[in-house]
Amino acid sequence: MGGMNTEMISQRSLFTSPMTRGGKTEDQPESGSNLAPLEKACKDFESIFLYTLLKTMRESLPKTDGAGRSRDMYTSMGDLAVARSMAHGRGIGLGDMLFEQLRKRIG
Repeated sequence: MGGMNTEMISQRSLFTSPMTRGGKTEDQPESGSNLAPLEKACKDFESIFLYTLLKTMRESLPKTDGAGRSRDMYTSMGDLAVARSMAHGRGIGLGDMLFEQLRKRIG
């Protein structure tokens, strides 16, 4: 049950704890058009995908002695920060591809 609570907190943090860079939050897309919310949603989706990827990769590692709940939460928070930084930075291209596909359907 504790793992599920940590998971819910971590996923909620993807959207509620913006990291700042140069006075602008990464959650605010560059464009001022009506497509800005779509762009943000696509980047957030990429964040979730990357977080899940990192979490799954970490679970494949052998467990070490003394790895408790606090350590699991700390590494989960680290994975979350890395995923957000990757997605809202240059990313892996998933959010950009999704944005382009959805933009064509809207416009």
